[in-house]
Amino acid sequence: MKRIRAVGILLVVAVTALVCFAVPKYKFSKDYEVPHGLTPEQTIEKYFEYIDGNSPKQANLISLNPNFSAFSFNTITSANADSIDDYGMPSNWNKYEDYYEAKQYLVNYQCHYLPFVKETVFFGPSGSIFFALVRETENSDWKIAETYTGP
Repeated sequence: MKRIRAVGILLVVAVTALVCFAVPKYKFSKDYEVPHGLTPEQTIEKYFEYIDGNSPKQANLISLNPNFSAFSFNTITSANADSIDDYGMPSNWNKYEDYYEAKQYLVNYQCHYLPFVKETVFFGPSGSIFFALVRETENSDWKIAETYTGP
């Protein structure tokens, strides 16, 4: 009985240590300024930089509809965009007709997650995903409006 109890306590301590040391810490960066003057491609690259850097608040700054929490990014060990291809006007362009400009990009990405966590940011650890970006005025910055799997 004592042996089972000791094994149970050891197991709890091991799992706690694993969670404390293996899960990346949420970064509380004081530098939350919105990057200005980026092209749509640079905006997407910056987005992946924020994901890779575990900075959901910064990723939300360049998103039209902020929706990331600290947990979303704590499950990621690395993320990068391998290629970004311009696909012109989004196929659902009428959704963005109130904006000054809208563009669609196909992004091939790699995203690595912790081994025991289900993917929460994209639709898998790697593949292709479409990004729709918009500008509200001629001089405003590009924002990521949405991501989706098909045009």
